[in-house]
Amino acid sequence: MNIYQFIDSVDIRNYLQEIHYEFTAPETAFLIYRSRRAAIHEKFSAWQEIIDTMPDCSMEERLNMEAIPSFHRFLAEYIAILKDLLEQFSRQEDAVYTYAFYEKEGRCFRSGSKAGGEFEWVEEGNYFQDFQTALSHLRKNYPEEPFEKVRFTKQFFSGADDSDQKKLFLEMNPDLEILSINEQGALKDSQPDLFVAFEGMWFSFPTPFRRGDILINRATENKPFVLEDISTWGSEEMLKNGYPQDNGRVKNADRTIERRAEGFGCSRQLSLSGKGKENRRGITLQYRPLLFHGRTMRKKQKMAGTALYRRGKETGRIL
Repeated sequence: MNIYQFIDSVDIRNYLQEIHYEFTAPETAFLIYRSRRAAIHEKFSAWQEIIDTMPDCSMEERLNMEAIPSFHRFLAEYIAILKDLLEQFSRQEDAVYTYAFYEKEGRCFRSGSKAGGEFEWVEEGNYFQDFQTALSHLRKNYPEEPFEKVRFTKQFFSGADDSDQKKLFLEMNPDLEILSINEQGALKDSQPDLFVAFEGMWFSFPTPFRRGDILINRATENKPFVLEDISTWGSEEMLKNGYPQDNGRVKNADRTIERRAEGFGCSRQLSLSGKGKENRRGITLQYRPLLFHGRTMRKKQKMAGTALYRRGKETGRIL
């Protein structure tokens, strides 16, 4: 299997290849899950290849993930859930379909507007009795229009006393290949914990980035920010990146990593602002590895009283 095709970040992909990083079965499955570009049928094939070719293993329970006694069995059951949701999405029943485009705020290709800010979901505005009718409407009315992706929603009809609205969400790329299937209130009692298991996993993948690099995290936004630290850095890595020995975060770094492995996580980033001041991001209980996208731009700057020289050209490209 070419696991590197599922790593969205070009820089991390190349770095892991250069150091000949050896992936475990859970790490491989997680990277496949996190890929934003791979079609769902490609993920099914890759996960099945893990089952067929990689050793089975177990994963201990974490704060936000149930224990996995057999990772092979977990993958097989997870694939089965996704395929069942896909079948439910196309099934004829009492429901209505809509679709929305993922495009930049203020930019509407349907009206010809070229302005754009942050990406957002923009509803097309029509309702359809089945999925094929909705898909045909998209193909007929927007055959050449550019968009990042499209999301179809299946809203099930519910009674007046039903407080849980059952929905299914199907995302497709511009080639109308299925990227993902998600749900609200559509799983059976025994399935929710398994369905969200990947969200509770935590892995420490090596990255080529250093403090002071200017990066873009495509998973959240397109604004560049100056990297301060990465949540997988221990005390040794933080010292290498210019933090002083007596810094409180350096002293607590190794214990912090242990806490994150248990299910607690804190993602800290330093973003660029108009005046170059620090702008701390929020804290989340679930940690996901920072998969950055974009070539780093390095420069000479002083941080924490230490002059750090960043090698390389002060040019960058956004991928």
